[in-house]
Amino acid sequence: MGTSTSKSNTCNKGDPLFRPRGLHGTLKWKLVDIEKMIKSHQLAPFFPPQEEEKGDVEECPICFYYYPGGLNRARCCKKPICTECYPVSYTHLTLPTIYSV
Repeated sequence: MGTSTSKSNTCNKGDPLFRPRGLHGTLKWKLVDIEKMIKSHQLAPFFPPQEEEKGDVEECPICFYYYPGGLNRARCCKKPICTECYPVSYTHLTLPTIYSV
C-alpha cells in the first residue's frame, strides 16, 4: 500500500522524550549514548515529571517526581528510577533492567 517509516528507528532532535530537563545539572553520560539506549529500549525516555500523583504513575525515590509507568528499574532492589536520575545514580554506563512499556 505504500512505504512507512518506523519511529523507533529515528530520533527527532526536538523530541522532548530524548532530552533531559536539567533536574540535576550536567549529565555524567554522553547524550548521544543516552539517546541510543532510549531508542533501543534499554533506557526509559525522559518522561515529563509531575509534582502530584495523578493517574497511573510511579514515583522516583530520588527526585520524588511522578512519572507514567515504564521507568527504569534498579538492578539491586527493582525500585523505579527516572531517566533524569539514573545517570546521576550510576557513574558507569550500566544498563538498568529493561523497562516495560
